[in-house]
Parts: sequence; C-alpha cells; structure tokens
Amino acid sequence: MNISRLSLALTVFFALVWASCVPDSHTPQPEQILLRGNLHGKVDGLASVSVPVADDAQEIALRNPNSSASGHYLTNGGHTITLMAMENPGGVHGQGHITGPIYLDVELDMACVTVSGNRATVGGEILSVDLGDNPLGLPIEPGWIFYLAVEDNGEGANAASDRHHSFVYFGMPGFGLFCDILNPNNPVLWPEGLWFDIGPAGQIQVK
Repeated sequence: MNISRLSLALTVFFALVWASCVPDSHTPQPEQILLRGNLHGKVDGLASVSVPVADDAQEIALRNPNSSASGHYLTNGGHTITLMAMENPGGVHGQGHITGPIYLDVELDMACVTVSGNRATVGGEILSVDLGDNPLGLPIEPGWIFYLAVEDNGEGANAASDRHHSFVYFGMPGFGLFCDILNPNNPVLWPEGLWFDIGPAGQIQVK
C-alpha cells in the first residue's frame, strides 16, 4: 500500500471511531412501556410514555415535598377506591384499596404522588391482586405499579363534584416510578373528556 492510500485509510478509520463516540442528537430518550386500562375494565392497549430524564429531574427538584392525595369514592364504572398517599421529606407513605367488577380486589402500597393544581396522580405498588377469571388477559401481579388520577373540587354545598379519571396505567416492576411523567394535567395521558364525577357519598382531597 502506498503512502497516500495508507493515509486515506487511517483518516477514514479515525473518522469512524470519532463518529461512534459522539452522541447522536436524534437518539430517542429512554422509554417506559405502560399498560393502559380504565375503570370500566376496558384495556386500550400499550401506551408508550417517553421519560424525559433532564426535565423529570428538574421537576422533581422543584416539587412540593409535602404533597398528599386521599379519598374514598365510587367510580363511574362501579369500583370503590380508598387511597391515602402522603409525601414528606422522608418519602411517600400510604395505602390504597380497589374493589369492583373488574379489579375485584387490589391492595396498594403507595409509592409516589404528584400534585398539579387541584389534581393528583398517585402510584402504588400492587401488594395483592384478584382479577377473578381475568377475561381481559391482564398480566398484572404483585410488584407492578398501579397509577390513577383524581381531582379535588373543594367542599361545601356549592362546590362542584370531585372527579376521577377513567384511565389507569400499569407499570412493570423494576422500571422506576413515573408519577411526575404521568402529570394529571397532561391531556394526552389523561384526556379531558374522561374525567368523571365520583359518587355523591365520596370525597377526594388533594393538597
């Protein structure tokens, strides 16, 4: 090989090595695949939720460390939900319980809560779950994270009804918590037309 060909070969080689070390600006952000169902029991398929790492870290740094969401209510699909999720500097504490025609009996250990205005997204690790004969084929079992969203419209005779969102999300074990990504005011993840009044005897509080 003559000198000019050797020089050209080395130039191409080092160019390829350099290119392989430079981050691709078009590389997609890490994604978490969430299974989306709703409180009518319908499964809408897989929802791919992109996790914006930098923005998420900034939002967590600015969040209120004393947020909470609690309630006891009946959904439009006939599920009774009791939840208490409280965040303080020591972490998130609380329990949740869901019973109804599809999610027959689900026990939750609350793991995250995100408050935005009068709405909250809460996520709980499933401790136990009974889906009966599971006609929907949901691969849900203990260790998965169950996410739901609620809305507090105040108290008193003139206050509007508190509301819940019909969608629920399920996250696989080992993929972290995504309450911040599932912001309750995100209309793509929680469409406005699927917020429903809770039963008249129920109540939701978001702080």
